[in-house]
Amino acid sequence: MIRILAAEDKPPIVLKLGNRMRTIPMHSVPEPEDEVQPRTIKLGHVPKADSDAALEAFLDDFFEQTKDHPFLRNGSVWKDSVVFEVSKFDGKIHLGFIQTLYKKQGHANEAMKWITELADKHQVTMDLYPQPVGTDKGMTDGKRNIMSRNELVRFYAKFGFVQKGADMVRKPR
Repeated sequence: MIRILAAEDKPPIVLKLGNRMRTIPMHSVPEPEDEVQPRTIKLGHVPKADSDAALEAFLDDFFEQTKDHPFLRNGSVWKDSVVFEVSKFDGKIHLGFIQTLYKKQGHANEAMKWITELADKHQVTMDLYPQPVGTDKGMTDGKRNIMSRNELVRFYAKFGFVQKGADMVRKPR
C-alpha cells in the first residue's frame, strides 16, 4: 500500500511503501488546485525488495571481514578456511558459491552461521543455486570430496534457505 502525503505549502511529496519512504520534489508533480489531503492508493501486491543501502551495508561489512582470494577474481576468503563468491543481484545478496579449504572440520557450518547472521543484521535476503563445486576425479582414497546437490539442499536448509524452483532463498530473521 502506498500513501501519498502533501501539504499546502508545497513541500516534496513523500511516497511511503511499508517502512520505506521516497521523496519526490514538487516540480516533478502537477500543481494541485486545492489542498491535497493524505490518501491511500492500493496497487495490489508489491514484492518487498531489500533496500540498496542495506545491501551495500551488508557487502561493506562482508568485505571488511574477508580477504580477496589471490586467484579467484570475485572470491573472498573468510578466516583462511572458506571461499565465498558473494554479489548483489536482483535486490538480494547472491551467494555464488561457498567452498571450504579444509574438508570435514566444521568450517562451512561456521561460515554459513556467520554469513546468515550478517544478513539478519542488515535485513537482507540471500539466494543461491545449490550446485556441487569441484570433482572427485583423481581421488585415490575412495572418499568423496564434494557434496551432492541433495546434500547441499539439506545443508543450506539448516540455515533457513528454502527451495524456490531450482534456487534457494533465505529471508532475514
